[in-house]
Formats: sequence, structure tokens, C-alpha cells
Amino acid sequence: MGFIATQPESLYETPPSGMHVARCYKLIDLGTQKKTYEGVDKGEARKIRVTFELLGEDVMKSGEPFSISKTWVLSMHEKASLRKDLSSWRGKPFTPAEEASFDVSKLLGTYCMLNLTEEHGSDGKAYTKISAITPMIKGMPKPEPVNAAAIFDLDDPDMEMFDGFGDKLKDTIKESREWRSLGAGHQQVNNATEETIPF
Repeated sequence: MGFIATQPESLYETPPSGMHVARCYKLIDLGTQKKTYEGVDKGEARKIRVTFELLGEDVMKSGEPFSISKTWVLSMHEKASLRKDLSSWRGKPFTPAEEASFDVSKLLGTYCMLNLTEEHGSDGKAYTKISAITPMIKGMPKPEPVNAAAIFDLDDPDMEMFDGFGDKLKDTIKESREWRSLGAGHQQVNNATEETIPF
């Protein structure tokens, strides 16, 4: 019968939980966003999204590596999640000079170990999240990268890259103060080059 409504199969493939060798290959500037906590306005903060490719034996049906992202407030405050995660990733604390100003673009092309855990949202659906980022095991070979490194910077946005984002990500970026200040017809392009920079 042609009148039976069913729920379509999701095209998104959830990365498997556990430890994975990963490489940071994409940095996305989300701009200055409003912050709320339990419905209470907490001001504004600049945010970034970092995307990793998982370079182990587990791959998607297409044969491409799984990817997973994490969003941080761009802050090196001692209680900030970004600082805590980066300290764990580096395996060492930050120096006072690094605390004062850290260039997050140094993450691009950098390898790490990701501990992924499975959780369930309020809708009951399972999703995978990054629960810990640590350095690669000493002496462990780095797998060959698959995805090209890319940066989207709202101070000089690559509009071709923006056009390739999903609708939800586009809408988030459009809510930022920086996007609103761009004005109509902004078509500047900033091509990111891949370079592994230790941080």
C-alpha cells in the first residue's frame, strides 16, 4: 500500500565508541554567539568547531573515515573547556605566555587519541561524543591523512567553503555578530593550506 508512512533511515553514520587515532583537519569559526544556561542569558562568547577524522580500521560504508566534531568557547580561562582539553591533548600544562594568547590554528593537522563514548539525547537517540583527548602513544606511527585541512575564518570567510556546510551549521554561523557585520554580497575567499604545526 502506498499510504504507509515510515521513518526514513538516517544517512548519518555514528562513529563507534572507544579509543581512536584521530587528526584535526577542520577548524570552523562560529563567531560570537549568545550563551544561555538553563534558559538564562549568559552574555556572548566567540566559539569554534574543531573536526577530527578517525584514522583506524573503523570506516564508514563508503570507505571514508568517520569524523566527529567538538565545539568550544574560544577562551584560555583556567576553567574553560578548551584549555582543559588542550592541556590533556598536549600532555603538559600551558606556559603563562601561552595562557595569555594561544593560536588555535596550530591544531590543524595535529594527531591525537580520542576517547569516544555513546550517550542518549532527550529524544532517546544514541549519539557519540568526545569524552577525552590525549596525545598519541609514544612511538606509534601516524596514519596517512585522508581529508584536506581547511579553516573557515569569519574575519576573512571562504564563501565557497561556507556554501558546502549543512543548513544547521550555516544557521548557527548566521546568528553570529561577525556574520551580521559582513553585509550582503561578501565574496572573499581564503584558501587554507595544510600544514602540521606542533602545539
